[in-house]
Amino acid sequence: MARQGSEDEEITTSEAARRLGMTVQAVGVWAQRSDAPTVTRKGKRLCLWPKFPAWHREQISKPQTPADFDEAKTRKLSAEAELAEYQLAQARGEFIAVADLDAKIGPVFDTFRAKLLAIPGRLAPHVVACKDIADARDLLERELAVVLAELSA
Repeated sequence: MARQGSEDEEITTSEAARRLGMTVQAVGVWAQRSDAPTVTRKGKRLCLWPKFPAWHREQISKPQTPADFDEAKTRKLSAEAELAEYQLAQARGEFIAVADLDAKIGPVFDTFRAKLLAIPGRLAPHVVACKDIADARDLLERELAVVLAELSA
């Protein structure tokens, strides 16, 4: 697939992969970089040979730095700002740690559960003695009102 009148040979990424001993996918990733010595002909990316392997060797010998240092720096600053906002909101009392919430609410729910579970044992003998459903309902409503008053105190 060499082009005449050109000193560089244009080869497919498959052929470049074969020559470099790499996978086609790996060569494809390298070839997509904006500075890669490639051309596009009829919608197909071609590697310029021997420029492509020389460029590739140069790229892998460079010190490894983040692909987009500015983006990484922006994400870091954003995370630091979010952390500062969280700490400020926590200092203002707008947030509470899960452990602190559990320590405060846990005993309340334990008491609530215990009082609800005690109702059937306390009321069963009285419900049986009720004359009708309306009487049983009134008894249950009075008992629930007592329990709710105790819990709200």
